[in-house]
Amino acid sequence: MDLPRVIIADESTQGTVPAGVLLLYALQRVGVDVKIFTCARDEAEMRLLRLLFSQDIVSLDAYTCGGTDGIRALFQEAASPSALNVILTPLCKQSDGNEYTEVRPEPLDMSRALSCGIVAVFSAMASSILSSRAVMETLSAFSGTMQNNVLGIIFSSVRNIKEYQLLEQHIGRNTSLINLGHMSAELNRPMPFLPDLFNASAGARLTQVKSAALQLASRRQIEWHAFQAFGRLYESWTGISAPDSRPKGSFDPKDIRVAIVGDSLFSLEGANAAKMFGAIGCSSVEDYNPLTQMFPGSADLIYFPNSVVGLYADKLMNCAPFVNGVKNAMASRKLMFINGAFAPLFCKCFVGIDRKQYDGIGIFSCRGSYSAPVPDDGSKEGNVEVRGTDNSILTRRDEKLRGRYLSYVQVSNPGNAETPLWAYRDARKDMERGYSGWQKANCCLMTELNIETWSNVGVFNRLLTAYDQIKKRHHI
Repeated sequence: MDLPRVIIADESTQGTVPAGVLLLYALQRVGVDVKIFTCARDEAEMRLLRLLFSQDIVSLDAYTCGGTDGIRALFQEAASPSALNVILTPLCKQSDGNEYTEVRPEPLDMSRALSCGIVAVFSAMASSILSSRAVMETLSAFSGTMQNNVLGIIFSSVRNIKEYQLLEQHIGRNTSLINLGHMSAELNRPMPFLPDLFNASAGARLTQVKSAALQLASRRQIEWHAFQAFGRLYESWTGISAPDSRPKGSFDPKDIRVAIVGDSLFSLEGANAAKMFGAIGCSSVEDYNPLTQMFPGSADLIYFPNSVVGLYADKLMNCAPFVNGVKNAMASRKLMFINGAFAPLFCKCFVGIDRKQYDGIGIFSCRGSYSAPVPDDGSKEGNVEVRGTDNSILTRRDEKLRGRYLSYVQVSNPGNAETPLWAYRDARKDMERGYSGWQKANCCLMTELNIETWSNVGVFNRLLTAYDQIKKRHHI
């Protein structure tokens, strides 16, 4: 199997659209078919990519995917043999005073896991001396043979051609890297805030980004053909055979219909869950728009992904087909997994972003709360490991999942009115952080954490295999 692939690792500059995003859009405009993956990018970037490319964006993460096997299984499921599969990762971050922080580990993590090369994109907003130093410090952090995986470099935010020529000369004297060109500072665009990508101003924001990328595509400043050449260097792919990361076709097919609530409308998860349900053999996986479509009562599993549902909470609670559909699904014992920001809607009551209190659907006696999403650098600050403290419909005692803690979603459980089935710990600090995972009627499981479904594919396969067998026995 051949899966052409390359990593674009860009240096982040706070408040501006990442250079990697502009490169990807320009690459598509010059005729390259791209399939996009991200690693450690914030939720606003994920949403921007979804709107720009109108394709499902898959998020790869070494921790939440459960390690190398999980990354490879997800990549294999989502990658396209006929496209250039591009993994967009952070490289390093420039802080105030033009000091460079520690080089991010994600480019090397992805390069090792997927066996592919890296195109490094450095900001040239500082002087040529500081920018050159950043390149050398970054390369020195890529220890040993991993330096050879950096195939080429690009400079973004170049203020004038003289600065770029000085950079080119310095890098040429000190490294053997291929210089693929530069991006002018005039192409920089302000990065939209996450809420602005879900309202009426989104179109204008996209136009700004597209215009900059189109200018880049029309100029002879980048060696565009090199990206496809780099992708073909590592196109050969060896399939996954690990027990818990099996490729599509090694799971038994299931007559299980999955509905993903609002996935393309306001999901922040990317296409990970949809790819997982398809990989374990579900017969159909479809999106459902709760504001415009009838509730998917024929679905066997209704999945509520992490999303910006807090911005739409009042509309959803006033949408009778949605609220009644959830209640009917509960009465019919449909499987429901509420993951992340949908959780407060299922509580007895919740406080919205506007700080007003609303009645929830009331399946759980907990209380929920939303706050405005804040910019996230995609770091590992929120990574958590979840452990079953008792058996649930999904996990058994001591089985583990991985995911992220969400600062803008809270669920409180005063008086322990609901019994939590999970404990979770901070992965970075290695300390217990709290409890989550509430279950009703052996069919509905809710958490305010953002669980990565690929962190333990086996538990989802076990649940849906058992449900499929029940359907067959009862001729449902």
